[in-house]
Amino acid sequence: MTADPVTVPVRVPFSGSYAPEDVTFLLKPVALDATDVVEKEALIQSGRRHYSEMIAPEAVPGDAYLSLYDAALARNGARLAQDIASLAAHLAGRRPGRPVVIASLARAGTPIGVLLTRVLLAAGHGVDHYAVSIIRDRGIDRNALRHIADRHDPANVVFVDGWTGKGAISGQIRESLAGDSRFPVDPRLVVLADPCGRAWLAASAED
Repeated sequence: MTADPVTVPVRVPFSGSYAPEDVTFLLKPVALDATDVVEKEALIQSGRRHYSEMIAPEAVPGDAYLSLYDAALARNGARLAQDIASLAAHLAGRRPGRPVVIASLARAGTPIGVLLTRVLLAAGHGVDHYAVSIIRDRGIDRNALRHIADRHDPANVVFVDGWTGKGAISGQIRESLAGDSRFPVDPRLVVLADPCGRAWLAASAED
């Protein structure tokens, strides 16, 4: 069994490995003892631990991994740039003159939110970017939403993720916001790829 998480002292707000103008993380850093992948899966499948309570060890990427990354970037980089530009243009034109408030879903949504933020800022459009936590079966971080709603018009908030798979996260957002009158009934989930057709805005439906 893994030990209970320990809160790690950190300055607030913080931006992790990103520049401060890229994102503000609305997360509480904790230190967890790593759990072996096999043990982690066994604990999840048996119901003894929730996946969010454990973290598997991650090795520093080796040369082979980095080569695959470089090849994928060379193959898909231009497409990614065009998709980001398309999403940013749509968000900027949705409510002209109003800032865009991005609530990216950590982890996969955060780099997409950073790219959208940079494109919007370069185009002279107002944007604020926060990274928030959402966990299947447990919901979205309500304290983070309260922080955002206290500082911005919730009508300007969009949730950003990398993609949709089976629609679990989009359903979790909808469930988490049900009855919260500050946010629209239909949550605005923005993704690069939406193969299951559950996002509010997507650059592509391809997997």
